[in-house]
Amino acid sequence: MVEEICKNYYRKDYSGLIFSIHSFEELIIKINFVLVPLSFPLLLWILHFTFNLLNIYPYKLGVYPRHLSGIIGVLTSPLIHSNYSHLISNTVPLAVMGLGIFYFYPKAAYKVFAFVYFCTGIFSLAFCKRSLSYWSKWNCLCICLLFIL
Repeated sequence: MVEEICKNYYRKDYSGLIFSIHSFEELIIKINFVLVPLSFPLLLWILHFTFNLLNIYPYKLGVYPRHLSGIIGVLTSPLIHSNYSHLISNTVPLAVMGLGIFYFYPKAAYKVFAFVYFCTGIFSLAFCKRSLSYWSKWNCLCICLLFIL
């Protein structure tokens, strides 16, 4: 069924919009293509705005490399941004890569997202030096992305 929908996705239908929905399955596929990958950057913006509005400083929730107290950062560090320019510079790549992964690889998209989300934190916790955790985390992310490709 999915293959049939994908074949007909770009069909020339002059009677309606190209994004017309003909079945429930087609609706689910289109939601996965657009809404799911854009929900994570939206969550980042909501969290950052809330932290700023309530004067909450969540920096202790980041990864503290090579220390057991930094294990909470494996879950929370991708959600923390230092300022709006940091958040903006992460939003565009997350949205573009998310849309690409969910569009071209819909079956593997959730696995890839979970792998990148958790492995960057785990690699930072286990292998990074304490003084270079931000740059080392970026290097771990690049290694994860290269591994996936």
